[in-house]
Amino acid sequence: MNRLFSPISFLLLSVLISACSDDSVDLNCETVKCEDSIGLISIKIVDNNGDPVLLDDYYSFIDSRTRFQETQKDYAIRPGWYPVATNEQYDLFNPEGTILTFVGIVNERNVVEHQMLMGKDCCSIELLTGDTEIVIKNE
Repeated sequence: MNRLFSPISFLLLSVLISACSDDSVDLNCETVKCEDSIGLISIKIVDNNGDPVLLDDYYSFIDSRTRFQETQKDYAIRPGWYPVATNEQYDLFNPEGTILTFVGIVNERNVVEHQMLMGKDCCSIELLTGDTEIVIKNE
C-alpha cells in the first residue's frame, strides 16, 4: 500500500503545483456579449479646501514609450475631473494589472504623478487599485 501511495501522492502534488504556477488571468470571453460602453477611468484633483484644481496639461503613461491623453471635452467631465484612460487603450492593459501613471501639470511643473493599477475584463478597462481623488496642497 505504501508503494502505491507514494507515486499517487507525487502525481497529485505535481498536478496541483502545475495548476497553481501560472499567475496569468485567462479571460474566457467567447460567450460574453459586451454592450457599448465608454470604459472611462477618471481622477478628481482638488486642493486643501476641496476646490477643483485646473491643470494646464495632463497625460497618462504606461512606460516611456506609451503615452496617451484623453481630452475632457470628449467626455464632458466637470472641472477638476480628468480622464486617465478609456477603452481606446484596452489592448495596452493586462487582465491581472498594468501600472499606469497619471501626470498633472500646472505652470510647467508636475503637481501630480499618481500611479494606478489598471486591468481589464472581457469588455472594458477597470481600476484595480489606486485613488480616484487626489488632494494638492495650496501654495
